[in-house]
Amino acid sequence: EHELNDDMLDALRSYTDSKTNECFMKTNLNLLSANSNDIDWIYVNRLRSLIRGLVQSNIKHIYYRGLTLSDTEVQYYLDKRNQYYYTNSFTSFTIDRLLVYSGNAILMLRT
Repeated sequence: EHELNDDMLDALRSYTDSKTNECFMKTNLNLLSANSNDIDWIYVNRLRSLIRGLVQSNIKHIYYRGLTLSDTEVQYYLDKRNQYYYTNSFTSFTIDRLLVYSGNAILMLRT
């Protein structure tokens, strides 16, 4: 089995430690487009390497998020169906469609 070294463990801790909000700052994709000089590329590459090395045979490939959208937002998502789109960040989703927030829409995230 592959053993994690200290650098890899530090990258994982940084990614998952919401107490310091460092995980949000380091992984916010908006930072990638804003100023590439401030990106911690060593961290990014370590995290990418860790994620690629995971055994992912039991991962569910569709995630659900219930939310309440305005008419304009509904149209935006309809226009972007099966394409890439921007949405505000969120932290909650489920693999069980029956457990979603009871808004007027359900986003289905396919991975």
